Amino acid sequence: LEESKHLLEQHHVQILDSVADGIYGVDLQGNSTFVNKAMEEITGWTAEEIIGLNQHEILHHTREDGSPNPALECPVYKTFHENKARFVEDDLFWRKDGTSFPVEYSSNPVQDEHGKTVGSVVVFRDISNKRKSEEAARQYRSELAHVARLSTMGEMASGLAHELNQPLTAIATNADASVRLLEQGSSISRVVETLEKIGIQ
Repeated sequence: LEESKHLLEQHHVQILDSVADGIYGVDLQGNSTFVNKAMEEITGWTAEEIIGLNQHEILHHTREDGSPNPALECPVYKTFHENKARFVEDDLFWRKDGTSFPVEYSSNPVQDEHGKTVGSVVVFRDISNKRKSEEAARQYRSELAHVARLSTMGEMASGLAHELNQPLTAIATNADASVRLLEQGSSISRVVETLEKIGIQ
């Protein structure tokens, strides 16, 4: 039984360490109970440094705007207090070196063999690249809209130029014709007719 238990524990650890997302356990006091390799790599905290310490104070203490993140509002704590699973799409965790990174995570209650909640397990993912991609896509859409506006303005300007050039050309042509008619001593009625065309244009 001892050997089977040991093999199961090793198998459990191997499974946890094969997952690319960070995973860690939290007891009812908010202290870390286990972490996987990805969690260590993402946060810079080793298992020895974080297990037994308050995970909220280490990983989740401050919001993006710099204000404190109260422990009572922490979804991880609410998970085991309310025995209700949660998924958070956009939050902030902190690394050992003091830098922060955006995360999405799920927090699920953990029960013992009697069905009593004894903590929660958190599975998180660094979404820095996702945010960069979303920002690049937003920037691209913004630039595309700008190009579309410029194109529309160009079309309008071209249309206006066309609408203005036609009558202006006709006016200039008729004005030249009026001058030539006067120079040739043509009848006033022909000059008046040409001037009326200018007026219409």
